[in-house]
Amino acid sequence: MEGDSPAVGGGAESSQSPDKISRGKTRVMSGKQRHPTDPTKKEEAASKVEDSMFLTPGGINEVFKNPAHRRDQSLLDRLVEALKKMVVERFRSLEQAFYQFAEKGFLTQAHLDKMVKAVKIQVDGRVVRAIHDRMVNPDTKVVGFLEFQTVMMDMTLRKLKGQLQTYTRNHRRVRAKITAFVRSLVFQNTETMSAAVTRFQSKLTLNFAARLWNSIRRKISDSNNLSMSQFLGHIRSWKQFFHEYEYEFFGEIFKRLDRQQSNSVDVFHMMLALVFLSPETNKKVRFETVFRVFDTDDDGCLTTDQILKLYQTIRTLIPVLANDEVTAAANTFFNDELGTQEGRRLFDFTMDLYKSTSSNLLTWDELWSLFDYSTYLKDNLIPGLHQLNWVLSEDVVSNKQKAKGDGGGAEAKTDMKQQLARSQSEAHLWSAGVKQGYCAALRGEWKYVPRTLAQIDSQEYLFWNPGTGRDNRGTSGIALGKPGSALAALAVGSKGAASSTSRQEESTTPEADAEGEPATKQKFQKLRQSVSDTMFDQTASVPKVHSKAWGREAMLRFHLYSLAKAKKKQGEGELREDIGADKSALDKALASAF
Repeated sequence: MEGDSPAVGGGAESSQSPDKISRGKTRVMSGKQRHPTDPTKKEEAASKVEDSMFLTPGGINEVFKNPAHRRDQSLLDRLVEALKKMVVERFRSLEQAFYQFAEKGFLTQAHLDKMVKAVKIQVDGRVVRAIHDRMVNPDTKVVGFLEFQTVMMDMTLRKLKGQLQTYTRNHRRVRAKITAFVRSLVFQNTETMSAAVTRFQSKLTLNFAARLWNSIRRKISDSNNLSMSQFLGHIRSWKQFFHEYEYEFFGEIFKRLDRQQSNSVDVFHMMLALVFLSPETNKKVRFETVFRVFDTDDDGCLTTDQILKLYQTIRTLIPVLANDEVTAAANTFFNDELGTQEGRRLFDFTMDLYKSTSSNLLTWDELWSLFDYSTYLKDNLIPGLHQLNWVLSEDVVSNKQKAKGDGGGAEAKTDMKQQLARSQSEAHLWSAGVKQGYCAALRGEWKYVPRTLAQIDSQEYLFWNPGTGRDNRGTSGIALGKPGSALAALAVGSKGAASSTSRQEESTTPEADAEGEPATKQKFQKLRQSVSDTMFDQTASVPKVHSKAWGREAMLRFHLYSLAKAKKKQGEGELREDIGADKSALDKALASAF
C-alpha cells in the first residue's frame, strides 16, 4: 500500500486542471531568487529605496552596503544629488569645496574620496570611482571645476528642464485656445470682421513701417526680394503688437503684391505698400517716409534715377492697393508697362518744374517744394487712404487648414458650410429644400425654380418643414452666397438625408397636394403659360467642379436645371431633342466629379 501511495498521489496531481498546475508553477517560479544582475530586480530595488534614506549620511551608507545598489545608475544619480546638497551645506558653495580638495585645479579620485568622507559619507571606493568616472573629461582625461560642477548640477538642471518644458507646453496650449477664441469672436459676422480690419489697419503706422524697414534693410540680399516666410519672419518680431489672425492679413497683402505668384516681392514694393496703407492722412509725412525708404545711402538726397523708380513703383502699385482689379490686371498683362509709362510721364513733368541742369540730385525739401507747387503731382503720386477689406479673402475667413497625414477631406469654405456640417438636421433640411425645388419643376411652378446656373447659388432655397409636411415659402429662406459656395454638408449627408426623409416626402410632396386640389392645378398651368423665354439662359453651362463635394452638389443642381428646362419645353409643345445634350453634360459633370 505504501508503494501505491505515490501512484495515488500522482493520479490526484494529474487529475488537476492545467490552469491550477500552471498557477502552481508560477508561484514556485516567483519564489525563486533572481540573479542580482537581473534588470527587473534592480528596478524593484531602486524603487524600494525611499528618498528619506538619502537625507542623512547614515542612510546613504546603509543603502550602498547592498552590492546591487552600487551598480544602479539611478541610485548613483540620487547619491550625487545628495552629495551636492551636503557639500554646499558644509562648504557654502561647490567652488569652495572643489578648490579646497583639488590640487593644481584638478580633482582626482582620492581627492573626491576625501570630499565624500568630509561630509561623513562612508561608501565603497568603487562607488566613488563610478562618480569620478562621470566627471572625467573625455579629451583631457582629468576633472576640472567645470566638469565637477556639470555632474553635480546634472539632476537639478534636468528637473528645471522638465519644468520649463511643461510650462512651455501649457503656455502654448493656453495661447492656442485664446487665439481660437479671439478668432471666433473676430470672424463672427461681417461687422466684427470689418472692425478687425479697421483695427489692423490702425496698427500700420508710419513708425511701424520705419522700424520694419530698419529691420529688413540690414538683412536683405543684393536681389532686394523677400519671400513669404522671410516677410512674416520680420513681422513676427512684433509678437506683442499683432494678434495671430492678423498675420494672415499680412499674408494676403504679400499675395496681393506677388502678382506673378513667384513667392517673391520686391522689398521697396512692400514698404511702399505698407506706407500707403497707413492710416496717416498727412500726405507730406507719408511721402517723406517713402523718400527715406528709397534713400538707401541716408544722404538726404535722391538721384533722378531713384526718383524715376519711385514714381514708377507708385503708379504700378496704386491700382493694386486700391483694389482696382481691371487696371491691375491690365498692368500685369502688359508687364507693368502702363504704370511704368505713367511714372515716366510724371517724372518728366517733375524735371520740367525743377529746371536744373547742374545736378542730378534732389533733397527732400527741393522735391517737396515741387509737390507744393503742383497739386497734380500730389494727386497722382500720393494716393488717399484705402480700406483693407480685400484682406478678408476666402482662405482667411474660413481659416482653411491643410490636413497633415490624415487624408484630409473637403473642408468648409464658408461659415455657413461649417455650421451646416456641424448640424446634420439642418443639412437634411437644406437637402429637402433642394428636392422641393425639383418637385416644383415637375409641377411647373417656375417661380420657385432657379433660372440659370449662375442664379442657382444666389436663389433663396426655402427649407422643407418636416413637422407640417410643407415648405416654408413666404416665411423664411436662406441665401446660399456666391457661385461656387457649395455646402460640404450635402456632399456628406445627401444620401443619408434622402433615405431618412424618403417615406415622409412620398406622402407630403407638392405633387400629392396638387392631385387633391384642382384649383391649384389651374394656377400651375397659368404659371407655365405666363413664363417668359428669358426664364432660362441659353448660355448656362456645367458648373466648374473644384472638388468632389462641389461636384456632387453641382450634379444635383444641374439635373434640377436640365429637368426644369426640358419640362418647360415639353409644356410649350416643343420637341425634347436637347434632352440628350443635357444628359451628356450631366454625365460630363459626373465624370469630372469622380
